[in-house]
Amino acid sequence: MKFPGRKNKLKVLITAGPTREYLDPVRFISNASSGKTAYQLAQSALKNTAEVTLISGPVNIQPPAKARLIPVHTTKEMLTAALRSAPNSDIIIFCAAVCDFRPAQFKKQKIKKEKTTGLTLKLIPAENILKTVSHLLSIKNLRTNKTLIGFALETNNLIKNAKTKLKNGSLDMIVANPGNSIGSDTSGGFFIYADGKIKKIKTCSKQMFAQQIWKEAKKLHEQKKPA
Repeated sequence: MKFPGRKNKLKVLITAGPTREYLDPVRFISNASSGKTAYQLAQSALKNTAEVTLISGPVNIQPPAKARLIPVHTTKEMLTAALRSAPNSDIIIFCAAVCDFRPAQFKKQKIKKEKTTGLTLKLIPAENILKTVSHLLSIKNLRTNKTLIGFALETNNLIKNAKTKLKNGSLDMIVANPGNSIGSDTSGGFFIYADGKIKKIKTCSKQMFAQQIWKEAKKLHEQKKPA
């Protein structure tokens, strides 16, 4: 069986930035993700001669010239793009800060302040990109020779919550970040592996952080054996 990524260029899929969930045509809920780590990851992979597909929410960063950029806004759009690209990817890195919830109702016209004395916003769960993509690969028997890496940004119980996400997504590794990493120029935290091993990463620039993630991603992929 031909093993992807050993003789040919590695095909790398990276999700980046925030997603937006709209209340009306001009208002949305989102988060402070800058996309810096994901874009630096793309740069690191490209320098290693990989082919990179970057599925990115709205950010203020110039994308790497040699990456295939797929711009999206909503969680659903990002999921659709990821499902299309994942089967042909060797390494998949879920780096985007995806909205966990969306407004239950979308108003087709701008909500007017003058017509309401207050607004109660009902939220419903958004799509779980990581879990859905991992499940698709498994049922299509495509999971074995692929390397999946996720991110968990938490404000409490960092290790515990990251381990749960690692298990639920059937990941090879998860990057556990403290809450103050989002929107910052620096990052740190822990690499948690499927075998239970934990590696602490000191706070550093997001460029250096991304280089360490890419190094681990490539190492994990090279350790996989052909089916």
